[in-house]
Amino acid sequence: DMLLLLRTLKMRLLRRPLTFLGTACTGAFVGLLIFNRILPNGASSCVAVCTGVATSAAYTRLEISETSRTLRHPRVRSFDANFLPSNSPMEDRFVIGESLSLNAAAFSVIDGHKGHQCAEHLQRHLLGYLARTLLKGVAMKSTKPDDAWDTVTGMTWSPPPTSTGTAQSSVVKDTLSSLTPSAMEQCIREAFRSLDDDISAAGLAAVERLRKRSPGPVTESTESRIMEALSGACAIAAIVQSANVHVASVGDCRAVLGRKLANGTWTALPLSVDQNADNPAEVKRVKDAHPGEPSAILWKRILGILMPFRSFGDFDYKWKRKELNGLVTLPPNYLTPPYVTAEPVITTHPLQEGDEFVIIASDGLWDKLSNEKAVQTVAECLEGSRKKSRTPTSWFGGPAVHEGGGCCCTQNAATRLLWAALGGTKESVQRLLNIGPPRSRVFRDDITVIVVHLRPSKDRSS
Repeated sequence: DMLLLLRTLKMRLLRRPLTFLGTACTGAFVGLLIFNRILPNGASSCVAVCTGVATSAAYTRLEISETSRTLRHPRVRSFDANFLPSNSPMEDRFVIGESLSLNAAAFSVIDGHKGHQCAEHLQRHLLGYLARTLLKGVAMKSTKPDDAWDTVTGMTWSPPPTSTGTAQSSVVKDTLSSLTPSAMEQCIREAFRSLDDDISAAGLAAVERLRKRSPGPVTESTESRIMEALSGACAIAAIVQSANVHVASVGDCRAVLGRKLANGTWTALPLSVDQNADNPAEVKRVKDAHPGEPSAILWKRILGILMPFRSFGDFDYKWKRKELNGLVTLPPNYLTPPYVTAEPVITTHPLQEGDEFVIIASDGLWDKLSNEKAVQTVAECLEGSRKKSRTPTSWFGGPAVHEGGGCCCTQNAATRLLWAALGGTKESVQRLLNIGPPRSRVFRDDITVIVVHLRPSKDRSS
């Protein structure tokens, strides 16, 4: 029947090998790895990651997928990024884009659930939707959305060539800077809405084709469109403009800014709020949208099942009953959809003196580290942590604490955060890395981290 067919399609998609540099990979490997510095040892290292083969040093297991890159953006000096799978295949994704024509840099972490398909779709298309609405907002029709991003990191296709030219760049730079924060927020909001609406439309069209199909195999396109709609993803995007950073959040990924105060201590400033049952405003929003339905939130989950209160995809919590008929088994309390939304919560933060970096990560990191601990970890990385001549810092105005057990031998701040999330010692990191999927999910989730290093104030005018 239809339900059995959909289950079969899902398993086929989840088990399909992924191709990376000519190597077929299954297991915990994300299959979309990464950047300019992908793997120092080539395809054989790819196989080692896929199969979970242990290496002699714990940190080498983490640094194999790290990357660092310098950007030309006037407010962003560079970024570090890394990830650690736990699901098989990994459901996290990320994408980073730099646009000289828009004078913007965008950093997005995507946390999939019920499969990787929706997250992968967002990785491929989120920057394009953002470019389209931003170009529309500044009334620039001479640049196509696909050409707006000069460099794209974390994608499977090659970045478009640098295309805009200095004259057009200066015009767009001035025009984009003239957008008010509210206008920027409206552009971002429209991009998120349109992307989710298009996932829905493509999914419904695929369902209709499936229901009307003649006997025979189902096409891969139909499979993919349905699974992109029925799987789900939380996403957070930080767009750094000339004077502000705009953070749009759907779900429970998180962005935290690290600021160094005049007295040398650090503070952690949240740029997003998790949208789940621990957020009273979200609980009120859902209850107000579904009056008389006490089970709309049950056991701190939507309908007792879904943990995030906002997400892309997840149309088995959004479509009408008749549209879902035969696709999934609906709970008896599925009465007044939609129960979740992809409407983003947007925060605009004016960049200030002392704003040094932004940590953007999936909830797998924040399950293990507090905002303050994450900022401390990156700050230690920046300041040459644990030098013999250094006295421990009182990071947040409290007593300094020594931590034993060795440290991660890398200057990549994202890798440092992975190390800290795994316990912060060689023994704890190695022990947890040796636990593969599916058992690893008992101990941790997929973790994806981007650390955006902002330019010091003396460099920001250059």
